[in-house]
Amino acid sequence: MPAERRTELLYYTAVDREFFETHGSRVIDERDFVEPVRRIVPASWRMHRSGVWMHCLPPDTPLPAQGWKIHVSSVTPTAPIVLSIVAATLSSLGVAFKFAADARMHAAMNGKRWPRGGSGKFITIYPADPKAFRYVMEELQAVLTGYEGPHILSDRRLPGSRILHYRFGGIRGEYEVSAGGQREYFLRNPSGEKEPDIRAAYVHLPPWVRDPFPQDTDAGDSSVLRLDGGRYEVRGALTFSSAGASIWR
Repeated sequence: MPAERRTELLYYTAVDREFFETHGSRVIDERDFVEPVRRIVPASWRMHRSGVWMHCLPPDTPLPAQGWKIHVSSVTPTAPIVLSIVAATLSSLGVAFKFAADARMHAAMNGKRWPRGGSGKFITIYPADPKAFRYVMEELQAVLTGYEGPHILSDRRLPGSRILHYRFGGIRGEYEVSAGGQREYFLRNPSGEKEPDIRAAYVHLPPWVRDPFPQDTDAGDSSVLRLDGGRYEVRGALTFSSAGASIWR
């Protein structure tokens, strides 16, 4: 059986061993994350579930169509603390966010079977504009010092932080339905033209967007990966997962 097929089967049988079922369709345990957050955010905020996510939306605050998003990752032991800190900070600032619906969902997102483009994402934050994005980042960096989480492959990690990541992409999620019935998300460039909203397991920044936290990415020639002091040259990958790749040499 091809590796891609095995990965797909493992993903859809992770919830139930006998039937094909997605994580987003199962009943969640609200005691893990939902009830604590509900006690933190103001009563006027709206909370609703969508698949694997629980959304928290302040009243009369429309989300932008696209822009900078902040992702927070966390290891399992500190996830409730990280979520409480983030929820308290964002509720005071009036910023919308969503989080993994319960602890089991969070563990699955951090696991090897989760799609690589979305793995590691525990909390997603939606600042209203670039100025708010930078301010929220600074506030969260100050209160989340010392916490750790997995690296999010689709994002850039904020310098000096182990759990804060960011990427530019769709927020309200404009999309078209392909001939095969798949949603194809897109962005709009400054001219209003459509461009693909690439949601993959690597960082992609649209050419017309400037990174607000530019980083030095010059690590020399990394086009060829060598192992064991240069004795082996990696030619390709047999399989990929959120934990890494099986390689052949």
